[in-house]
Amino acid sequence: MKTIKATLLTFIGLAMGVAQAEAADQSEVQKQLLANYDANKDGRLSASEREKIRYDKLNPPKEKRRSSERRRFRYPDPVVAKFDTDGDNELDEKEFGEARKWVDRRFKE
Repeated sequence: MKTIKATLLTFIGLAMGVAQAEAADQSEVQKQLLANYDANKDGRLSASEREKIRYDKLNPPKEKRRSSERRRFRYPDPVVAKFDTDGDNELDEKEFGEARKWVDRRFKE
């Protein structure tokens, strides 16, 4: 019984420690948000300040976007293989132009 009690107390202590660490991390995030977005420096985020956070999260500057967020048109692999003259599995400007002409002709038929 004492072993179970000691084990339970240990797990409760660990859980509380993890919760406190997560709260400390949240506190750092909150401090950073206040530093960046609390325009009137009142220590609270107003509705318009929170809206600015949402806008900035949804519309990051171009230099901060991940490459996966940049959408580029890519022809299907058979078309790329047909027009990729330098073998890099990408169409450069000239190759893309040729592929586009070919596709346009195919759709006009």
